[in-house]
Amino acid sequence: MELSYQQEIEDLINDIENIVNNIIAMLSIHYNLDIIFE
Repeated sequence: MELSYQQEIEDLINDIENIVNNIIAMLSIHYNLDIIFE
């Protein structure tokens, strides 16, 4: 149970990180801000 629970949390964190990265990418393209990726 502990391992599967931890895996679910890691998957959730990965999903959130992907969403955040997508939003940052869209914003940087929209505003032409390459500074964010540094």
